Amino acid sequence: MSDKSWGARWLDLIETAPAFDDLALRRGSDYVAFDWQLDVEIEAGRAATTATSGKRMQYVASITVPTLSASEINQIVESIAATTERIAAVLDGELPADLDQVLAIDPLQIVPACNCQSVDRPCKHAAAVAHLVADAIADNPFDLLHLRGLPQADLVHALAASRRDPADGTDSDGADSADVASEPPVQAQPSLVFSHPTGVLPSDPAPPARPGRLPPFPTPPPAGASFTEQGLRTLADDGARRAAELLSEGSSDWVDLDATTDLARRAAAAEGTSEWKHLVERSQATSQELRARAVAWRVGGAPAVVAHIAPAEIQTDPDDRSVQRRRTHDGVWVRFDKVKGRWLATSVEPAPEAKTAP
Repeated sequence: MSDKSWGARWLDLIETAPAFDDLALRRGSDYVAFDWQLDVEIEAGRAATTATSGKRMQYVASITVPTLSASEINQIVESIAATTERIAAVLDGELPADLDQVLAIDPLQIVPACNCQSVDRPCKHAAAVAHLVADAIADNPFDLLHLRGLPQADLVHALAASRRDPADGTDSDGADSADVASEPPVQAQPSLVFSHPTGVLPSDPAPPARPGRLPPFPTPPPAGASFTEQGLRTLADDGARRAAELLSEGSSDWVDLDATTDLARRAAAAEGTSEWKHLVERSQATSQELRARAVAWRVGGAPAVVAHIAPAEIQTDPDDRSVQRRRTHDGVWVRFDKVKGRWLATSVEPAPEAKTAP
């Protein structure tokens, strides 16, 4: 048994065929390389291509080979069906290498043909078909079976039929033969795809108790990199935290935030942790200002942060000068209290009632 691929074995066979000589095969190989758009059509007993010369001339070149007899097909099916491993290999797109004996072709029965007017016989077009078949078989060995008269879908159905037990209507694995027979013909190449009824989907797992953490880096980032290990860790931890919030709370307040508001969100999560110092250093904001934005985020999310940074309107309580109500451009009102000389958001409030003239 040869270790060569099926495509290489085919070329070895062609080289022994009296219809081809070395010069013809070289011309065919050069023609395939020259006209890389050539395609080959494979059917039982025949492989063909259409070659174009100029704008109007087209030539149909082909190679014919004998097809398998019924006993040879049965021999192939029985050989593959002998073990589950061989069946699995075929379903995975592999053709057992030890089938080369039954698939052997008499070189005298390989016949090239072409309707061109070349004096060379075989012409370069017919020789090109030999190379195109080799490429096709190398990509999908089942094209060789098809050429010999056994399409891949027919082989699969024959394998299914060979495993059925006529006594009880099941295959050797206990499956109902009606279910096997109802499977549609396989068309996908090179892998085979079967349609089966889907089972009940499992329940969604419970969200984790806490966000995951990035494991230690095996090596530090290279010198001169535009990022740091701490920066990557901060982004990864923040992504895990967002995912956990979305899973457990359905919260999506962080979607579509601008950079300033997103910084407030991150500050609210980092305050009191080891990430805080790094965030302050990278944010270009003072620690006090970043804390004020974090407070606003916790009080009212993005609207409260906008009210803290760029409100559309500010109303100071005439009875208590340490209280302000700030309105965003979207009409959200947020209360701010002056604490140790800084305005901090304390609550989101309904719009104040309009005053009417006496």
